[in-house]
This record gives sequence, C-alpha cells and structure tokens, in this order.
Amino acid sequence: MNISYALGVHRFIARAALSGAGIFAWIFAFQFYLTTAHGVPAAIIRTAFLYLLVQTVTALLTPFTARLVRNGVRRAMIFGITAAAVAFVLLGAAFSGYFGSYLMYGIAGFALSLGLYRALYWIPYAVEKKGEHVFDQFTQLLLDILLASMPLAVGIYLVASPLSVVSLLFICAFLLLFSLLPLASVSEKYERFDWGYAETFSHLAEPRFNKIVLSSLFDGAQGAALFFLWPIFVFLIVGYSYSVLGAVISLALLLAIPARMFARSYARIWRFEHSPLLPAFITGTAWVIRLAVATPLGVILVDSYSTLSFPRSGVTSALLLEHAADEGSYIDEFTALKELGLALGRILMVSLFCALSLTLSLTQALATSFLLIACLAMFSIWYSSKQEVILS
Repeated sequence: MNISYALGVHRFIARAALSGAGIFAWIFAFQFYLTTAHGVPAAIIRTAFLYLLVQTVTALLTPFTARLVRNGVRRAMIFGITAAAVAFVLLGAAFSGYFGSYLMYGIAGFALSLGLYRALYWIPYAVEKKGEHVFDQFTQLLLDILLASMPLAVGIYLVASPLSVVSLLFICAFLLLFSLLPLASVSEKYERFDWGYAETFSHLAEPRFNKIVLSSLFDGAQGAALFFLWPIFVFLIVGYSYSVLGAVISLALLLAIPARMFARSYARIWRFEHSPLLPAFITGTAWVIRLAVATPLGVILVDSYSTLSFPRSGVTSALLLEHAADEGSYIDEFTALKELGLALGRILMVSLFCALSLTLSLTQALATSFLLIACLAMFSIWYSSKQEVILS
C-alpha cells in the first residue's frame, strides 16, 4: 500500500468517526449541563467554557508538539489519534456513571484529551494539499457521500439504541484506533521545527506574519461559530431531536456536493474563480440569513448555500473538528502559526459570546455574534486575497 493510499484510508476512517462523535459531542455536553444548569443560556455558557478549555490546551501545546515532529511525525499522528480516542472514551465513561460523583473529572478529561489530539495530530506528507483525490473520482465521490451521510446514521442510531450516547462514543473511539492500522505501511517522516516554545508565541506579533495570523484568527472565529454555536442553535430549532439534527446536517452536506460542482463550473464561466467578491458575499449573507432561520428546512438551505463560497473545498472538510492540520501540509513555522491563530480565534469568539450572554439575552448574544462573524468572514476573504507572506 503506497503512502497516499494508506493515508487516504486512515483519514477516511478517522473522519467517519469524527463526523459521528465530533459533531454530537458538544450537543451531549450541552444536554448534560441543561440538566444541571438553570436554563438554556447557562447550559450553553458552561458548554462554552468546556470548549474554551479544549482550545486553550491546543494553543498552549502546539509550539511544543511542533518540535516533537523532529522525533517522527507518524509517531505524533498515532499519539494524536489515540488522544482523540481516549477523549471519547472518557466522555462515554462519564455519561455511563463510571466516575460516580466525580463525573466532572471525566468531562474535563475529555476536553484535555481532545485539545491534546488537536495539538499532536499533523499530516506532513503533502499527499492531498492540491485536492484529496488519492482515489479515483468515482470512489472519492462515493466516500464524500458516505461521510456526508454519517450524521444522519448517527442521529438514527442515537434514537434506536438503548445505550445510544455511551455506545456511540465508544464505537467512535474504536474506529479512531482502527484507523491507525493503515499507518503501519507509512514510513516515518522527520520534520525540522527551529523555533523554541516562547519564540513561537513571540512571532505571532511580527508584521511579516500578519497575513497568516490575522487570516487564521478570523477563520478560527468563524469556525467556532460554525462548528460550536451554530449546531447548538440548530439543536434548539429541531426540538432537541438527534435524528432530525443528523438529517439536517447530512442533507445540507449532500446538497453541497452537486452545489459545489455547479459553482465550480460557473465560477470559471463568469470568471469569479479567483475573485474574492463572490465568496465574501456568500459567506457574509449566509451568516445574516442564519439570524432569520427558524425551521429545519431553513437550516438545510442556508448551510448548503454557504458551501458555495469555496467551491474547491471538499465536502469532508465540514466534517472535521475545524482542524487545519488535517488539510495535508508540511510542518513548519508557518503551519504552527496557523494552528495557533485558529485556536486563538476560537477562544476570542467564544469568550466574546459568553461575555455577551452575561449582559444580553441569548437571542441578542447570538445575533451580535453572527453579525460580527459575517463582517470578519468577509474581511478575512478580502484580506487574504490582497496580502502576500514570505516565510524566511
């Protein structure tokens, strides 16, 4: 098995697991806090603090784990996936009552392990940077459809299984560990990372890195809204139904596949292929439209519409835990700054939402956050198209 194919199989299995547990894990945490907190706003804020813990661990450990790749990247990948599996096992154990009255230790362990996964997991083999098609086009399309259907399958499973939440988390943990088997045929790779721990953070403020840092901050903020705040809001819209939530997510992702094909074709015809205007307009208006969404159909339509902003991106990118390293790139100082910027952007966005929630109503806090994200997303697209960065 060649490296590209082995990594492709590994990443498909891992993504299948993450599209199941990853999407629903924050919903599980929110529902848990809903039983202990006084009302929906308090439950969301407590879930947000858990999310912030994950991002803080990722930000603090990224410069350290980037230096570890000098001892072997495949080893770091294995440790990272193992940490993700441990995260879901701990969350499942907590919900099953294993920790007894110390349940919060299991939930905190989930957050710490998930943050460790994001800091450790790197894809440095550059096998799919210009497209994920290590398989033929038909096979890749089939895999995209399968991944897009995973949330629906998980939603149905959560309704049908008597031990749904706990068993799902354990199954996803098993799949993550199973995804390590193809890595046995991947040779070890060593990367250089010359910056020290404190030095990495100091470079965040350097003018020559303005593009990557600011763009990552904006993208991280949008990722926090899209993969954390929005799913919880959708869960409220669908009446706390796992099956409807899974169906909504899957239908949006499935519709995105032909929509992206259409957008790619007409972007070339209309000569918008390299223009920031159309992506910025679609991204910004999608966030504004989300303010008026009140039905599952509305969620499907606006999420499908938003995917048109970047027609070249694969549908599977939406199923990742907004994890940039999984896009496939060499590990260098540039990559580390990008990961740091993404984590810091998520921290700032969710912290702002929590602050707004303490002073405004939940609806006002969400509306303000979404409007801010619309402005940041449009500015990020425009800014990225105008700037150039040279990493020396």
